[in-house]
Amino acid sequence: MELTTQQSGWLRMADMKTTLFDELQRAELQVQSSLEEVTTENLKSAKSIMASAKDKRMAFTGMITDKLINPAMEYEKRMQNVINAAAVVELEMRKKQEEETLQAQALINEESALRAHITNEYFRIAAENRLNYQKSIDASYRNCLRDRIAVDKIPAMVQDMKHILSLFELPEMAKFQRTHVSDERAMEIYQSIEKYDPKLDLMRYKSEAEKKWVNYEMDLANADVAIKALEKQAAEREAEIAQEIAIETATNTLIAQAETITLETPRIKREVKIIVVESEAWAKSVLVNFIRVFPVDKLRVKSWSKLTLAQMAEALAKSGADLHNLQTEELCK
Repeated sequence: MELTTQQSGWLRMADMKTTLFDELQRAELQVQSSLEEVTTENLKSAKSIMASAKDKRMAFTGMITDKLINPAMEYEKRMQNVINAAAVVELEMRKKQEEETLQAQALINEESALRAHITNEYFRIAAENRLNYQKSIDASYRNCLRDRIAVDKIPAMVQDMKHILSLFELPEMAKFQRTHVSDERAMEIYQSIEKYDPKLDLMRYKSEAEKKWVNYEMDLANADVAIKALEKQAAEREAEIAQEIAIETATNTLIAQAETITLETPRIKREVKIIVVESEAWAKSVLVNFIRVFPVDKLRVKSWSKLTLAQMAEALAKSGADLHNLQTEELCK
């Protein structure tokens, strides 16, 4: 059967390989034989034999590289070029998706925070409004005791107190700094939350104002003692209300965080690299920063003799420290 040109070529290469390996084996034996007696001339001869064998081996492997390995690698290189170009496009797509996802997440987080803020503020306003009603009633009662107001004057005082309570204004709602939530969306959230209506509390504390003076005549007999007891009760009540507001605020905030949807963000690996500048000044900056950031007495190095500027620069980039006279860049993958 007649062989093709390619088949004949492979056979010739096989013959060349066999011939080469025979020559390399003979050269190895010659080196061993020549060095049975170590002399300067024999060592020189062995080195010459090895150099000749190396030239023959490199000629053969170089032919394989030029005729076989390099042409085969060209396919990989072209594929890699296509993949690299596609990877750049894909990275930009992921970065855009990441930006859009982060913006959407920021909007979700802010909406959740706004909802919690409004809820917390209404709780605070209600608590402080009730406290203000109570404080006003208590203060009026203590003033009556302190001024020794006669019992027969109390009914008129109670009516005045009710009128004063009806003039109270609600504490203002703290402003929420919006960045992402639109005015329209903020209004939707605001309208979706149950509002605090002070009317019921006003009616309740007007009733409390009447009840407050039931024991007035008895307290008036021991006015100083009663005033001290009332001041202590007022302080305890105010501290209790402050604690209730703090607990309610923390609880609502935790609930809002737990209920907030977390979007899946595309994974982008970011790595900081120090920009290499082939100059003496750059090398000195790396050394100075390395010594400053990594004190020698705390530094662990496997081999000081193998520690290079490139390794120092890599360690500095990963350290997150402020670097002097060195520029960095962020690489995304």
